[in-house]
Amino acid sequence: MPLVNIDSKDINIQIPALTSDDIKKYQNYLKLWITKADTTLQDRDEFIASITSMCNVKEVKDQISNSKEITKQISDLENIKTK
Repeated sequence: MPLVNIDSKDINIQIPALTSDDIKKYQNYLKLWITKADTTLQDRDEFIASITSMCNVKEVKDQISNSKEITKQISDLENIKTK
């Protein structure tokens, strides 16, 4: 009497065949996906560039220093008027 009894059995597996139409559909799907992804990336690049140009740190610092200078000049003028 064997310790392990092993029986073999054939199992049929059906794998669907890809047709040329299926391949073309998938190729078209991927091409469309690439086009949309490229458009999305371009839109994001433009958006980031516009945000970056609006939030340029150097420009903001310059504007702050200019506003401080203008405020100082105004206060100097007011002091001259009150004297």
